[in-house]
Amino acid sequence: MELIADYIKHGWSIVPIPANTKGPAFPGWNTRSGALKDPATLPAHYGVGLMHAYSGTMALDVDD
Repeated sequence: MELIADYIKHGWSIVPIPANTKGPAFPGWNTRSGALKDPATLPAHYGVGLMHAYSGTMALDVDD
């Protein structure tokens, strides 16, 4: 939880991801308002993902 709070504090947008899934699954998850605002509200057994579009970051997937 503390690490998630640090990410949010530094301006990264974090999205909740249900356990045993590959991504978020709730309406509006890909909007700025879908970002987690308080780590204490993260449901039990959820993970998190980084919302690159709102965090100033990117992911690069290189395949052979």
